[in-house]
Amino acid sequence: MAVADILSGRKVVLPAPAVPSSSALPSNAQRLVYAATEEAYADVPHASEADVDAAVRRARVASEQGSWRRMPADQRSAVMCRAADAILAHAEELAVLHTLETGIPIAQARGMHVPRCADNLRFFGELIGSLDAPKKSVQAC
Repeated sequence: MAVADILSGRKVVLPAPAVPSSSALPSNAQRLVYAATEEAYADVPHASEADVDAAVRRARVASEQGSWRRMPADQRSAVMCRAADAILAHAEELAVLHTLETGIPIAQARGMHVPRCADNLRFFGELIGSLDAPKKSVQAC
């Protein structure tokens, strides 16, 4: 199945416009290729060493000083459950992107990989929500 077939009739935002495999690749980019057909579908920029260092610094500050660390377990649970809901709300887009990235059949991405991602977030959201609450009052996502 070609990239055009996978994307046909779907609203999916790729990181860059689709590119012909013969076009020149900028030196600071990586070409994304659909593994099943080796068809190029986008070019994405590489992060520089400085970009990575800055991202790591921001992540460290967020981890050490951010609100997640101080957030009560029931609120963390709610955030994780909302993230699971968002994954399911965008399941088709995520399945298409997952198929393009990995080359797995779209039916497998739709039926297993994307729902499992949401299920995992929901499972751990419910688990963390139970940490602060008495066992009898734990609510599911």
